[in-house]
Amino acid sequence: MIKFLLFNLTFFPRYEGMESTRLSEEMEAFTSTSKDILDELRNIASSVPKLMSSFTAASNRCCRLSEGCVYPGLLEAFKDCLGKYLERFGNLMRRLEKRKAAAHSWNILQQVHKKYYSID
Repeated sequence: MIKFLLFNLTFFPRYEGMESTRLSEEMEAFTSTSKDILDELRNIASSVPKLMSSFTAASNRCCRLSEGCVYPGLLEAFKDCLGKYLERFGNLMRRLEKRKAAAHSWNILQQVHKKYYSID
């Protein structure tokens, strides 16, 4: 019992950082940047389910490792990961804004949106 308590006292404070690093690495593995805006849009659109799957796996790990005791740290790790993800999306939107004069870019955004978010 004492070993378990000592493990938890040393592990719990570091959990947020460790989980944040793991989630960021997973996110980097399934998202990549591209010079082509259409490829970038497709990549971001297809990465949403993968990101949610990573979050679900992290939540399961948290429950298994700590019985939910470090969930506040996990939520901070989610916040960090989502911030990085949204930053990429914001960068893409700025790229589209720069090319606003070319209606082609906006048509691409509409096509991707219809493809990935249309209700069937």
